Amino acid sequence: MELDVTGLKDGNVAGFGIFEFPYAYVAVCREGGARKIVMCNDNTIVETIVKMGLGLPWTANRFALFNFTTSPQGVDGCADFNWFHFNNK
Repeated sequence: MELDVTGLKDGNVAGFGIFEFPYAYVAVCREGGARKIVMCNDNTIVETIVKMGLGLPWTANRFALFNFTTSPQGVDGCADFNWFHFNNK
């Protein structure tokens, strides 16, 4: 995945996630004019490597490219996703 985050505004979170049990994502978060990489596992920010599972026995994974805001300052912020490739190896 290639992600251009120059259009993010304060409060924006943009990244890649997997809808799994539990869900997880890796994203860029902009707060106070600074950008940082965050990892979230089941709605909890984690400080260590997140293992993103690839499949429950009864369902397929669903991938997500996303950008959302957590504050009014982030309205109209944008993220540019150039490409996304998945190779199941």
